Amino acid sequence: MKAMQSASGMQSVITFLATDQVREAEAAFHRLQANPRSLTFYLDYALANYREPVTQNSSRRRSRPTSPPNSTSTNRTCFPSRTSRA
Repeated sequence: MKAMQSASGMQSVITFLATDQVREAEAAFHRLQANPRSLTFYLDYALANYREPVTQNSSRRRSRPTSPPNSTSTNRTCFPSRTSRA
């Protein structure tokens, strides 16, 4: 079993995550392979800066989304920037 895991680059891990959560985590790491920062860096950035869009009337324009600093991926998710801090 260990020889097969070593040859394939796969390993078994005991976790509390559900199967779909493990697949999502694997997909996130795969998407970040070419980026210089860790998954935690991008998650912290998103949690600190993302805000759900609010309903706006037609006279107000929404600010342009910004991307995380030092992101080199061509397929990146943008997060709306905050205009003021409390």
